Amino acid sequence: MSQINDYSMAHGDSIPSADLQFVMIGDLSLPGGTLANLVPDLDSLFGSSVTNALINFFDLNGVIGDVTPDDLYPATIYTLNGDGFADFQQDFTTGGLLGVLEGVLDEHAVYLGLTPTQIADATTSTNGDLTLVDISNDINSFDAGLGALDNGVVSSGFFESLFESLQLFLTNTF
Repeated sequence: MSQINDYSMAHGDSIPSADLQFVMIGDLSLPGGTLANLVPDLDSLFGSSVTNALINFFDLNGVIGDVTPDDLYPATIYTLNGDGFADFQQDFTTGGLLGVLEGVLDEHAVYLGLTPTQIADATTSTNGDLTLVDISNDINSFDAGLGALDNGVVSSGFFESLFESLQLFLTNTF
C-alpha cells in the first residue's frame, strides 16, 4: 500500500482513499506476522550472519520489517488463528520454525474453505483504516481444508505457480 502511495505522490497523482480498498487474507505484514518478526527469530536460531545470508539469498531486504499501514488506504484483513504467515510470532514461540511451517500448511489454505457463517462469526476490530477480522478457532480445519480444495486451491493455478517459482529459483529463467 505504501508503494502505491509513494508512486502516486511521485507522479503527481493522488488516489483518493475512497477509490481504493484492499482485502488481505493472512497478512504477513501484521505486527505479529512474518515480516516484522523473521529477522529476530532467525537471529535467535542461527545468528546474524546466517540470517543475513538467508535474507540476501531470498532477496527479502526490501520487505523485512514492513507493517501494513493503518493510515493510507482502507483494508480488511482476515486472519485465522495459527496462520503461519499472519501469526508468525505466535507459531514461532510455541513451535519454532516447524510450528510456523505447520501453520502455513495447515491453516493458510483453509481460508478458501470457510463457510459464510464461520466468517460472519468472526470478531471484528478497527485500527485506523484497517478492519481486522479474526476468525474463530472453533472451526473444523479438516473440513475447511477439504472445502478449500473445491473452492480454488486446486484450480487457482497454485501448483502451476509453485512449479514456475521453483523453476525460476533453480534456473533463474522461465
